[in-house]
Amino acid sequence: MKNNLVEAQINWRRSDGMPFPSKIKLRKFNGVFEIPTFQQEDAGFYECIAENSQRKNVARGRLTYYAKPHLVQLIKDVEMAVEESLYWECRASGKPKPSYRWLKNGDVLVLEERIQIENSALTISNLYVTDSVMFQCIAENKHGLVYSSAELKVVASAPDFSKNPMKRLVQAQVCSLVSLDCKPRASPRALSFWKKGDTVVQEQERFSFLKDGGLKIHNVTKADSGTYTCTAENQFGKANGTTHLVVTEPTRITLAPSNMDVSVGESVILPCQAQHDPLLDIMFTWYFKEALTDFKKDGSHFEKVGGVRYCVSGEEQESSSKVRVAGNETSARLRGLKSNLAYYAAVRAYNSAGTGPFSATVNATTKKTPPSQPPGNVVWNATDTKVLLNLEQVKAMENESEVTGYKVFYRTSSQNSVQVLNTNKTSAELVLPFQEDYIIEVKATTDGGDGTSSEQIRIPIITNMDARGSTSAISNVHPVSSYIPMVLFFLVNALW
Repeated sequence: MKNNLVEAQINWRRSDGMPFPSKIKLRKFNGVFEIPTFQQEDAGFYECIAENSQRKNVARGRLTYYAKPHLVQLIKDVEMAVEESLYWECRASGKPKPSYRWLKNGDVLVLEERIQIENSALTISNLYVTDSVMFQCIAENKHGLVYSSAELKVVASAPDFSKNPMKRLVQAQVCSLVSLDCKPRASPRALSFWKKGDTVVQEQERFSFLKDGGLKIHNVTKADSGTYTCTAENQFGKANGTTHLVVTEPTRITLAPSNMDVSVGESVILPCQAQHDPLLDIMFTWYFKEALTDFKKDGSHFEKVGGVRYCVSGEEQESSSKVRVAGNETSARLRGLKSNLAYYAAVRAYNSAGTGPFSATVNATTKKTPPSQPPGNVVWNATDTKVLLNLEQVKAMENESEVTGYKVFYRTSSQNSVQVLNTNKTSAELVLPFQEDYIIEVKATTDGGDGTSSEQIRIPIITNMDARGSTSAISNVHPVSSYIPMVLFFLVNALW
């Protein structure tokens, strides 16, 4: 009798035709189909096909994926200002799809008009300080639950520039775009307005206000220079910040080096002149083969020539400073000098053939600074036609210029223009028609300039035949000026 049993071949496939991932394992002559670490993408219909030369049999089955929730987006701690709106979203994967609920400090979150939940997101509008608590988002299905916790901190404060002060100085070129920042810390966000000096800045063609409180100025001009004040205000208070804007003309090269043919061993001078804003100090930098030239290190080969050389008494000649001027100028201004010091200066000319010898050295001593003590105990007596002033004598310190007299500055309270009376005494008489109040200040005069101003005196309209008043002395210490200009005038026989 013949054996009619023929061994069958077993194969597997997905009903959707997708290929199996590499992790699939077949064992026991393909009779066992194994899927390690079953995931959601492994779910679907599978077919087992057994066939031989006599017949074919197919068995189908469905694999379904179930899993407890797994958070894919957490909520995080946040700090916000009162009256702002909070949006928190918490998302989780899972099979079946998770549902969501929210807790506030562990208790069920009660919904109201400003507190809403949509799907997995929590929205709270018009925040209060009392909303500052812990919140929990819970995602759950029949296989389990997960949660994420975070703290909401709602703050309320007046504007404060201490953590983010405005820039003290902003420098810009004519026709450029300037942005002045005003970003104090404030909760809620402050409203800002700007002043230039005492004038309110209005939004116009060149001036625009930014959403963050800043001020933008288009095509800036030198007339835009000045002090800008930003006032930031909310319901808890206000604060001011100040920026000084300086607008300068651009620096331009007016005479640049040009191509030259020279012989080996010959000395050559390359000219370089620039036009710049008088508010700026110009500095020339040279490059050779795209490398910065070091005139100290390579002094035997490269040298800056022309101009004025000056030094302080007692300094070595090698440590002297230099100032260059154009060939058609016969004066130079030395800046940044110290007070009460003797300076020595010499001049030499140069042209394309080289430099000439230095002139004879001249010297000049800078003045002492004016006295820092303001005029004190200013006493006034007024009638309907004149004012008599008396004050204490200002005594200069050893390092200050001697007092040679006094200046009395006076104006009416409605005027900006000031008139000046000079006197070499500690008393003065002003003939004034009293139709309105007068503002008076007094300064000591010296060879080194005017001293510190007295306290401002206001003399009211005279309502009787005689009135008097006084002001006490103010003792303020003022820094010594670091800018004492000295101008040297010189003649040059051969420049170019």
